[in-house]
Amino acid sequence: MKPLCRACLVLASALALVLLTGPGATAGPPTDQLRESIDRALKALADPDLRKDIRTRERRAALRGIANEYAGEKIRYAGESVEGERATVRTKIVTKQGTEVPVDYRMYWRGDRWLVYDVVIEGISLVANYRSQFNAIIQTSTYQELVARMKTKVVSVAESVKEKGTALKP
Repeated sequence: MKPLCRACLVLASALALVLLTGPGATAGPPTDQLRESIDRALKALADPDLRKDIRTRERRAALRGIANEYAGEKIRYAGESVEGERATVRTKIVTKQGTEVPVDYRMYWRGDRWLVYDVVIEGISLVANYRSQFNAIIQTSTYQELVARMKTKVVSVAESVKEKGTALKP
């Protein structure tokens, strides 16, 4: 994976994580809700006082690292399409060098808000990518092996973040 694509994957994934775990925005068109949520997340990442309120030290360190890494990046909203309870919001991350990286957020309507369920960067779906990796592991071993590998990876990343006190670099 190209370094720029990987860096945008980290940024988009972090924003999606914040969107999925943060408080819900009021219902509205998907783009407006996504914009409001991303703006709120980026504002929280940039505000030292709000960093204190983030739930865990590891999460705070990871988000701080992302905020420092991507300060100055711009998000341009390119459009949306809504079909029933599903929507896609098309954005472009504009790097400091002026490169535009397309990032689409696939969303679904749940209750009174839109939720992100997939992030597509330069045409590569995060969900499809994980699904193909998981299928490859299951085909060569077992579902239990997949779960064991995932648990090992989670522990490894958590320990690395805890030791370094910061996010892993993309």
